[in-house]
Amino acid sequence: MGAYSQYTQKFSVCQQDNCGTIVVTDTSTGYGSGLNEYPLANIDHVDITFQRYEADGTLDTPDVFTFSLTDITGGGVVTSQAQLVFSFSSLSNPIDTSDGHVEITVNIAEVATDHEIITSMFFYCTVQCCVNSMKPAMYDHYGCDTCDGKYIDMVMSMDALLTALASNAACGNYTEAYKVLDTLNSLCDYTNCNCSK
Repeated sequence: MGAYSQYTQKFSVCQQDNCGTIVVTDTSTGYGSGLNEYPLANIDHVDITFQRYEADGTLDTPDVFTFSLTDITGGGVVTSQAQLVFSFSSLSNPIDTSDGHVEITVNIAEVATDHEIITSMFFYCTVQCCVNSMKPAMYDHYGCDTCDGKYIDMVMSMDALLTALASNAACGNYTEAYKVLDTLNSLCDYTNCNCSK
């Protein structure tokens, strides 16, 4: 990072509202007024790129967003790390949040140089919604002479697979995550739930 040796760039990415909103937040350390700290006032603009990877490794067309100083501060210089929070939803800066692997690149452009960080996440909100929507009906298949225990076994297995999907995604095992996702998609009944696919 050159002269800014105390600056460590980090961004967090989280989903809200069942992947209806994605929030990218600057969680970097080392900001301040010292000579060896990254000066917020030098930010010219911020570029954020969402690159989707399909299960076979092919790349979709990336979604690229550029936030100028006008977007961030209304035209003035950046004075607070709290100003570097970026929200993406269907209403503002729409991106593809369908289930799968997405690489997010955040580039803070200074007047003289750039600071870039790349992170990844695996969306699985749709299949999670499906599994959760199947759970309430488990009671209808429990504790009676004519009940079919196969439904309960299936939903419990799907819930376990959902945990496996989340674990693989969190560990960056995206090939395995896609395998689990494909299995869950084959089991999910999307016609009888309110989960968009």
